[in-house]
Amino acid sequence: MTIYLIRMPDDSRQPSVPYDSPRNKGIDWQYLEDVLDAKAPADPERLAAIDIYVHATRPFESLRVGTGTLVSDQLRKVLEPACQRDVEFLPLRVNGAPFFALLVVNVLDVLDREGSELEYFQHAPDRVMIIRRYAFKDVGATRVFKIPESRGSTFVTEAVRRAYLDSGLPGLRLVDSQNPGNQ
Repeated sequence: MTIYLIRMPDDSRQPSVPYDSPRNKGIDWQYLEDVLDAKAPADPERLAAIDIYVHATRPFESLRVGTGTLVSDQLRKVLEPACQRDVEFLPLRVNGAPFFALLVVNVLDVLDREGSELEYFQHAPDRVMIIRRYAFKDVGATRVFKIPESRGSTFVTEAVRRAYLDSGLPGLRLVDSQNPGNQ
């Protein structure tokens, strides 16, 4: 089974968040990052009050915030059925428009360390520093997941990839986890 890694498009026009903008003053970025990394419980009221300002020269369907991914309402409608119960879509706003933070609920210990291409920290040889090529054990029926060795990375199966590609929407780049650097 091919597993894909979610990346943002290689496009210089892809918007980024000006974290220090006066319009983003008052956003608790650490809280948002902790929610996206599943380190803090999501408070729906607190998230719904967030409106992130992004300087954008064109419409966009996705946005990277720290290690997390935000998607437009239109992209959420495509992904939600394909992701089944593997993702919670947490509402917030970007430039006043409805967006959703992807909260991946599955952190699976499925990295095949022997089949993957890994570099370890010298001071902690059991801790993975860089993953150049991923190999996975069986993920079962899971369609979206993260792994403990790389919590900032989100992985999807062919079912999610197919739903996204069939939609024709821009916003994500899904790369084969066997060769993530070549795409």
